[in-house]
Amino acid sequence: MASLLIYILGYLAQTDGGIAIIIAVLLFGFLALKGRRDSFASTEITESEMSAVLIFLVSALVILPLLPNHFVDPWELIHTTRPWMLFVIITSVDFCSYIALRQLVGKWETLLSGLLGGVVSTTATNLTLAKRKK
Repeated sequence: MASLLIYILGYLAQTDGGIAIIIAVLLFGFLALKGRRDSFASTEITESEMSAVLIFLVSALVILPLLPNHFVDPWELIHTTRPWMLFVIITSVDFCSYIALRQLVGKWETLLSGLLGGVVSTTATNLTLAKRKK
């Protein structure tokens, strides 16, 4: 896969250097974290977790770019991109905190959950932590 991407990078470097640099950096990071990625994947990722990741990626990388970035009504009340962007931001913070919590155990788990969740919604964080402690 990396060889195929490097071939594509060679073509992109001639046509669009900016995108080639972005893909090269992402590929480098992906390959550099191979050991950690493999150990994370071997911790038994469930089917519901995989479907949650797929839903997140589709909402952030497919639906969001396809939404019109302007008001869709004559009164300028409905702007589809802004609420969806908020949804993607909240979901990404929740997703990153879930991955971090999965890697950490013990007292740091609750502290990190409170910090990351407090950025998005303190009410939702309190409810989640109360359910977890129950």
